[in-house]
Amino acid sequence: MNAMTRGAVAVLALCAAAGLRAENVASGKGQLGEGEEFAPHHAYAYQTGEGDKKRLHVVLTEQDPPRAAWDEAGDRAEARAAWCRSTKQPFFALEIKPSGEVDMARKCDRAGMTRMEMVNVMNGLPSIALKLDTNDGKRAKGSVETGEGACGTNDAPPKYCTATGGYAFDATLAPPPLIDRIWATGNAKAPELAAASKALQAYWDAAGKAASIGELRPHLSAERTAQVDAQQKEAGEMMDRLFKNMFVPAHQGPLTIVGGRVLGAAAVVDTTNNVTRRDKTSVQSCRTLMRNEGGAWKVEKESCTTQ
Repeated sequence: MNAMTRGAVAVLALCAAAGLRAENVASGKGQLGEGEEFAPHHAYAYQTGEGDKKRLHVVLTEQDPPRAAWDEAGDRAEARAAWCRSTKQPFFALEIKPSGEVDMARKCDRAGMTRMEMVNVMNGLPSIALKLDTNDGKRAKGSVETGEGACGTNDAPPKYCTATGGYAFDATLAPPPLIDRIWATGNAKAPELAAASKALQAYWDAAGKAASIGELRPHLSAERTAQVDAQQKEAGEMMDRLFKNMFVPAHQGPLTIVGGRVLGAAAVVDTTNNVTRRDKTSVQSCRTLMRNEGGAWKVEKESCTTQ
C-alpha cells in the first residue's frame, strides 16, 4: 500500500475511532490524466445484474453527486457522464466482478470527457488493484490503487513503476437500477405489457432499416433522446459510424419477445434475435427498458448480451 492509500484509509479510520460510521465518503489522491489531479470526497455505489453478470459499481467524486436523479435514471452510466459534461465535475467509476476483481473503469476529466480503461496485468500486478473489506449487498467499503508498469526484484512482489492513485471509499448501496427493480418486482401479467411490447417491435423494425439515429427519435424516451443529442454533439462522426456498422445490423432480422414485466409507468421487455456479422450468426438476448410518456411507450435503454 503506498503513501496515498495509507492516508486515505487513515481518514476513514479516524471516523471509526470517533464512534462515527462514514457513509458515502471517499478519500485519497490520484490522477485523471497527465498532470490532472483528482481528490474524491464522495462515493456512490450500487449493484446490477444476476449470477456471473452481477457487478458492483463504485463511483468516486469530488462533489456530492445528484444521488436521487441517479437512482431514478434509466441509464446510470450515461447519467453520470451527462453530469460530468454539464458540470465539469470529474469522477472515477469502477465496475467490479463477483470475484472482487475490477472489470473496467471509467474516468471523466475536468473538460467533461469520459473514457473507459481496461485492467492491464503485468507480472501479476493489475493496473487497478482493489481491496474490498465489506461487500455484503448493503455496503461497499475498500481501497483501490492504480498505477503503470511493474517494477522490482525477484525477491519482492512487484510495485508500480509509476503510481497514479490511491483511494478509499465507504458507501451504503443505492437501490438497484430501475431495469433491475422492474425485473425483480414488476407484474409479468400486466395488461400494459402488450402495448409496451408492440411499441418495442415497431422500434425494432425501424432500427433495422434506419439510415440515421434521427429517424428513431419518435420511438425514444425523453431521457434517451437527450443522450443521443449529447452523443451526437460530442462525437457525431464516430457515432454515425457505430450506428451504421454496429447498431443497425444488431437490429436486423426477426425479434422474438420472450416476456416482460411492468412497474408503474415503466416496463422491461425480454427479447432474443439472431445477429449476423461477417458471415457469423450469434444469438442476442436483450432486456429493454420502456417508459410510458404521455400515454405512449418509448424505448429508453437496451441491455444486450451475445452468446
